[in-house]
Amino acid sequence: MTKKIILLFILLMILLETGCNTVIIRAWTPPYKSRPVHEIRVLLGKVEGDLQIRGEGVISVYDANDLLIKKGIDIISLNSSRLKAPIRFVSQNTSLEFKSHKVRGSIHLIPQIKDQLL
Repeated sequence: MTKKIILLFILLMILLETGCNTVIIRAWTPPYKSRPVHEIRVLLGKVEGDLQIRGEGVISVYDANDLLIKKGIDIISLNSSRLKAPIRFVSQNTSLEFKSHKVRGSIHLIPQIKDQLL
């Protein structure tokens, strides 16, 4: 019995000396394992003038085949009348802004040729 008390006392002293700095982190799994990325489609209206995307850091524009079209810092603009195929905007950081709407991740733009809608 005295050995258990001495052992407990020694363990308590070690714990008080070193502290308890252990953090247990459980692995997070997304709610839908089959679809890791969710796409939300939003019709943002008619484009008037140039198309401007804002962000922080480097913004890259890719076409449907993942080829780099254009690169800019903090803001990038494209002529909306020349858009004929889907393009994707990707920021170095996670936030992008289009028409004062902030999004995380990337922005996929699919032009509707009629009335130049995005």
